[in-house]
Amino acid sequence: MVLRIFNTASGREERFEPVNEGLVNIYTCGPTTYDYAHVGHARTYIFYDAMKRYLVHLGYRVRHVQNFTDMDEKIMRRAIELDMDPFDLSAKFIGEFLKDMDFLDVERADIYPKTTQHIDDCIALAEGLIRKGVAYETRGDVYFDASKTKSFGRLIHEDLDDVVADPLEETAFQNPGRRGMLDFAIWKSAKEWEVSWNSPWGRGRPGWHTECAIMAHKYLGPVMDIHGGGMDLIFPHHEAEAVLSEAFSGKKSVKYWVHNQFVTFGGEKMSKSKGNLVTARRAIELVGPDAVRLYLLSTHHRKRVDFSLDELDLTRQNLMLLQRTFARALEGGRPSCKDAAPKVVRGCISRFFSAMDSDFDTSRAIRAMEDLSRVLEKRRVQGGCRATVKRAVLDFQKILGIDLGV
Repeated sequence: MVLRIFNTASGREERFEPVNEGLVNIYTCGPTTYDYAHVGHARTYIFYDAMKRYLVHLGYRVRHVQNFTDMDEKIMRRAIELDMDPFDLSAKFIGEFLKDMDFLDVERADIYPKTTQHIDDCIALAEGLIRKGVAYETRGDVYFDASKTKSFGRLIHEDLDDVVADPLEETAFQNPGRRGMLDFAIWKSAKEWEVSWNSPWGRGRPGWHTECAIMAHKYLGPVMDIHGGGMDLIFPHHEAEAVLSEAFSGKKSVKYWVHNQFVTFGGEKMSKSKGNLVTARRAIELVGPDAVRLYLLSTHHRKRVDFSLDELDLTRQNLMLLQRTFARALEGGRPSCKDAAPKVVRGCISRFFSAMDSDFDTSRAIRAMEDLSRVLEKRRVQGGCRATVKRAVLDFQKILGIDLGV
């Protein structure tokens, strides 16, 4: 089998061929740090962790960058509510996020750049795009002129006539100098109460899309292999980020766009704004990190997970069964059992890796692993077959990041 990845840009699975042989550069959009991570966040970062682990299993070196949006309007408003310094608030929740990811055995990114560390870079990008004639300044705001690109909309595959790039300005122009409804802010002039920085256009801060375009380009170069994030980031964030990067460098910025679906709760997307969330920390307290990983990886990343506490607990019980079965099988199993057929064992193992080669399909991989467990519940493995099972289960553990009792 050859690894294939579903590319949001093309709408189909494509053979994976990295830009540089043997090296995979990945950028994932990190959280806006004003509260604790919820289960929806956990799903995103657990999936990309499994992706990284599988790429390493295949022999690639992986360079991973994940940003923190450590200053924006949500952070500033929350800081006002809590009577905190917004920088202190953001720093606190960066720390809490990393704690949660460590609990979940999500391997650390190589670099965690922050928005506030790249203000000068964002200003330089805006200045460069103005010089190129693809951006313009008006009343302290700098906008990207979407009429200057033909590639806007590549990820959503939709007619953009009725689409608005900036959801904060859907009903009317907040700035009368803004030329088109698809134009989006590269630099935003500051309100009196906002944290801001000096720029050639007055006090302000980078637009959300600007910061990711800058950080991805700075740490991974003009062309990266994989850019990942949740489905909600496809438009406008990733569309805008792509046209910014390409207007700046003149190169197609991403080979493979990868997006995971939401976690829903009661039929609605789990989110802080809706108040329908379960924190990652609470889920870990209820069933442990390995069961949380197994639960969230048991659904294909492009399908929604409708979160259920009952299903989460059933996953915990299933994990305990898997651990007991694998441990017993590798200790020799019950002497009354018949020997397992090596062909059946190898078939289950092969299906695990075939699933991972097909767009990192952890759901089918886990089903193959469970099928192997059912074989081992009724059969004994000996000699070479036992060694094969042990190697496979150790690989499953490493790739999924789940303790299988071996």
